[in-house]
Amino acid sequence: MMDLSQIAYEERMIPNVPILATHAIEINASVEWVWQVATDIKNWPQWHDHLKNAKISGPFVQGSHFSFGGLFKHHLTLSKIKQFDLVMYFGTLLGYAGVTKWKFTPVTSEKTKVTFTESSKGFLLGVLYSNDALETHLKTWLEKLKQRTELN
Repeated sequence: MMDLSQIAYEERMIPNVPILATHAIEINASVEWVWQVATDIKNWPQWHDHLKNAKISGPFVQGSHFSFGGLFKHHLTLSKIKQFDLVMYFGTLLGYAGVTKWKFTPVTSEKTKVTFTESSKGFLLGVLYSNDALETHLKTWLEKLKQRTELN
């Protein structure tokens, strides 16, 4: 059986999965500010309505657990964090498993590129969900992060 924790810690995505997508965006804000907003899980619902009921078990550190969602709640674990650079986490939802990567790249002192990648596996996932749907989800999350961080 595949150890999602180890895969995420090694900064890899789940191999040979039916669902894999990545999307990137440039944000007109410093990497420190973008990082602060992106990693402030309890305040996600303020800028992204899909992330309702977001909670974290403690500080934003490796091993902390967080969740979000309504009826179908995502349960996730932070696996690797490199401040202002990288976040890796993994989790499950209704028997499906996923690994997610956020990569923060300073373009200038006031511009940051954020790349969001996710891989998912599970019974019939390729039939029930698509790479296009996942990419739309990633794009929406990044656009909302951009709107929130460029507001201040």
